[in-house]
Amino acid sequence: MTLLVIPIVTTLILGGPMIRNGLEKIISNPFAKPGICIQNNDYAPKVTIQETKLLAQAIYGEARGELDIPEYFKGVIGSIVTRAERKGKSINEIILEKRKNEKKGETHHYTCFGPNDVNYEKIKNLSNSQEDKIWNRCYSLAEKALNNELDLPEVTNYFVGKNPEKYRTKKQAEKMKIPSWAYKMENGRFVLKQGKRMPVKPVYVVKVDENKSAYFYDFKYF
Repeated sequence: MTLLVIPIVTTLILGGPMIRNGLEKIISNPFAKPGICIQNNDYAPKVTIQETKLLAQAIYGEARGELDIPEYFKGVIGSIVTRAERKGKSINEIILEKRKNEKKGETHHYTCFGPNDVNYEKIKNLSNSQEDKIWNRCYSLAEKALNNELDLPEVTNYFVGKNPEKYRTKKQAEKMKIPSWAYKMENGRFVLKQGKRMPVKPVYVVKVDENKSAYFYDFKYF
């Protein structure tokens, strides 16, 4: 019996093929009680294999192309961890939480987990051997984050795109796909100066490539 159990547990912990599949099962029942617990944690009762996998998938979906930019992937992970800590929720709940969008209806906050998102199929089927190295790196980062081994920033929101300072009108912001929360609001209305929106100051900015940067924010309410 022991000889049969050890390979299974080892495969799970190493992030092997057994835990790469079944994303739909996790999404449909994200709070199922897992069979294995890695450690206790300050902001969630247990850090589980399922939680590690889901965080790794979030990193893969949101930051796999920027794994050589520590400030960026730490910001992505930090947004998840910070939300979990402040809301008193699990990593699973935060990653799979949804929000209401006036145009699109209910959508996932981390869009790569939405079935209609271009990244959904990529994180659902992580069996391509050419992507093993990237997936293993994402899984390793997830483990380190959940073991408090990464110095993560306290951020709640981020987007990758153009500088809100330069695109302050409604038309400009929508054209550049800058989220509305990147601008100051009071009583449900944008704060204007000389007819233009006032940007919220990001906690920090990370250059992603020549054309765009990542803007990270720390909001009290989110």
